[in-house]
Amino acid sequence: MGFPLPTNLTLTKAVVALVMVASFQLLATSSNFCIAGGGRTVVQDQDSENASTTAIQLGEKIEYVDLIELNHFIDDQGRQVFRQLVFYDWSDLDKRFQVRAWRLIKNDRQLPRRFWTPKRYECHWHDDGQRRTVSAKQLRETWTQQDPERVNRKFLPEDQRVPLFAKD
Repeated sequence: MGFPLPTNLTLTKAVVALVMVASFQLLATSSNFCIAGGGRTVVQDQDSENASTTAIQLGEKIEYVDLIELNHFIDDQGRQVFRQLVFYDWSDLDKRFQVRAWRLIKNDRQLPRRFWTPKRYECHWHDDGQRRTVSAKQLRETWTQQDPERVNRKFLPEDQRVPLFAKD
């Protein structure tokens, strides 16, 4: 006993399309895919325990930057000392990327993830019970013996940086 196979080519394309849509929905749900507006806090429906594929978690803050750098700081023997994320915006005036903020990576869940629709990289973490998300269209990965955030201080002092997240 088996399932009857479609005899019509159009029906087969429709079945394939439905299976593909269902697969993408399942993937999106399992990878915490989200769509959000820039720099706004979007509050999810209080009754919902889990975010849908297009909803933001309760109180999530999202910020957009031009570049996320995954930097591996290494010692003289080539051993990794620490990993950090450095967030940059492009300065048209200075014709270079300027650091907005940086963050040490404490676990692999904080590593940037690639999303395809729309194409972007995102990283997430929690601060004081608040979920933070940073999104960028570009990602670069570097291995250095100089801290790129400290080097950038020569061009733009820390007190002149645009904060990554506005004070609550």
